[in-house]
Amino acid sequence: MEKEIHKYFIKRLKEEGVRILPGHYPKLKTREEVDEWIYVIKKSFENFFEEKGGEKNE
Repeated sequence: MEKEIHKYFIKRLKEEGVRILPGHYPKLKTREEVDEWIYVIKKSFENFFEEKGGEKNE
């Protein structure tokens, strides 16, 4: 990931409250890819917890 995109990625992770282990970052090339990746991750978690009945601490 280019330095500028990496900085944007870290900024967006913090803004959205998404956590990922360093070294496990996706290989993204544009800001649009960063935004799409974060959207997909957040939506996946929302859907997962909706299916579980909203219980996050089971």
